[in-house]
Amino acid sequence: LKPIANVAVDSTAGVLGVLAALVNPVMGIAASGFLPVLVSNLKDFIARRLSNNEDYRLGTTAWVACQKIKGYLDSGREVRNDDFWTCSESKRSKADIVCEGILLKIRDEYEDKKLIYYSNFLANIGFEESVSYEQANMLLKLSERLSYRQLVILAYLSDDKILEMNSWAVQFKNNLLLEGYYDWYSEIMSLYDYGLLKQSMER
Repeated sequence: LKPIANVAVDSTAGVLGVLAALVNPVMGIAASGFLPVLVSNLKDFIARRLSNNEDYRLGTTAWVACQKIKGYLDSGREVRNDDFWTCSESKRSKADIVCEGILLKIRDEYEDKKLIYYSNFLANIGFEESVSYEQANMLLKLSERLSYRQLVILAYLSDDKILEMNSWAVQFKNNLLLEGYYDWYSEIMSLYDYGLLKQSMER
């Protein structure tokens, strides 16, 4: 999970610059069902009068997501083929609603390092049919609660790694060298409370 600042970004990473690039056929992602949805939502966000920071966050993250989408399409990956894109005159598509939700989180996210997580979310949701509309909304709400450090902890543990938690609270409180890092223990326990970590029953 690299900070967004470490990702190569086009110099026109503001929302207007990204919109200009998206209509350029060089992007080669017109086949993506998510492209018109993303463009429509970004235009809507421009009308909301973004601050400089909001413009940077939305533009940068959308640009990184588009590069990821392009990579998927270039490799032959197909967009999801379910009712995610279905809309009518009176009802927005699930894709449109999820896209707006992601962009809202990006606009309001003060931890810049989390932006790369949202760019991955934005790119992957248009391809990953196993993630339902309801699950996407749940993940969005959860992502707002989690700190960047908690995301890193989850990424570390997702590779079948184990944290030995026995007596952690006591050790952190009673050790002068460790008490300054007690917030780590607090963040890990929050992940457990959210149901994202489980205790190993092995002895």
